[in-house]
Amino acid sequence: MTIRLLFTAIILTLFSCKQKDISDVEVIKFDKKLIDSLQNASNTTYSVFIGQHDFYTEDFYVTKKDNIITKILKDSLGNVVGLNKSKSGVMFFSAEYYPNGQLKGKTQFKPGTIDGPAIYYYSDGRIKSTGQWHNYAQSGTWKNYKKNGELEEVAYYDSSSNIIKTDTIR
Repeated sequence: MTIRLLFTAIILTLFSCKQKDISDVEVIKFDKKLIDSLQNASNTTYSVFIGQHDFYTEDFYVTKKDNIITKILKDSLGNVVGLNKSKSGVMFFSAEYYPNGQLKGKTQFKPGTIDGPAIYYYSDGRIKSTGQWHNYAQSGTWKNYKKNGELEEVAYYDSSSNIIKTDTIR
């Protein structure tokens, strides 16, 4: 009986140590109150229709005091699918959204470039990939996850966005 319990404990320990890397879920939705605050703070607002009025619209909010232009992109159903902010013609913030409002990704901008940590999401908020950008190029270690959250692969990039090595996780 003691041997059987010891054997069971060893098996359970081995299985518990071999847990898979599972991505987190971060539900980050577009806050529609932002549009109201932009309308109140803007000196000028206007819309541009792209395509045949059925592809998407771009709503512009201009704040002359700060020289900031905020552009909100909406699909044909009126869902916010993107947001860009620029100052003096240089974009300093950008976000893309799924039609359900979930954020597609977070990246950092430095004047004229994408540089810093990045996280990309599936439409349910589960993390799709994480990594680092350096001067518009993927750099360092990137982790890519399956839709169920399991780690699928780890890719290693040099500073020019060339893949050095890829480890596929089984």
